[in-house]
Amino acid sequence: MRSRRALEQGFGIARHFSASCVLLSQDCGRYLVRRPIHAEMICELDHIVDRSLRQLAVDRHVLSWRAKERDWVNYFAHRHLIAQCSHDGPLTDPAQIGIEVGVPQPPGYIKLGVSRDLVIWANCGDTCFDGDWIPRKHPLAILEWKVHRPGHRNRKVSHERSWLRAYCGWQPSVLAYAIEIDGTRSPTQLTCSRFLGSTEDNHWLRLTLEVVALDPIG
Repeated sequence: MRSRRALEQGFGIARHFSASCVLLSQDCGRYLVRRPIHAEMICELDHIVDRSLRQLAVDRHVLSWRAKERDWVNYFAHRHLIAQCSHDGPLTDPAQIGIEVGVPQPPGYIKLGVSRDLVIWANCGDTCFDGDWIPRKHPLAILEWKVHRPGHRNRKVSHERSWLRAYCGWQPSVLAYAIEIDGTRSPTQLTCSRFLGSTEDNHWLRLTLEVVALDPIG
């Protein structure tokens, strides 16, 4: 069930996107329809990210493993995000998920495109490039990751958040999430900030990575 806060956030910003459209695929892109971005889709994307991160936080495999940022991104995508695919939501097929793929850059940056850790496209197998190989197409959501390890704190957190603010201000229909794994603390902490348009919620999700005991049966 979607959290009340996610619903309130979604419906609160819906008025900004009444004129916006994205391409959503059915049957892996063989049949495409235009559908306006609205609060329901925003809530669905929030629910997908929230639930997959909560599942990651109680995954026994990640409690004691030795992994860097790309390991976390790949494991999360293949183990938990793909599991959120459904026939009636914005994420219908694993091929909508891109790892280390390009997206257009906001105005003011030298390069036209840049690679992002994880994106969710509207269509299966989408890329950011148009017919002239110019990065113009935008995803439904961007998930950027930063991992802190004992003796090594990632120093690019502020730079990344500045980029996400600029991008979401430029493309107000794209959801963005800044995920941090802090392995310098015991137990490991997971935090997620959420960006949409000019809004930024730095307390969107805070989790402790730990095994949750199951309730006894009977």
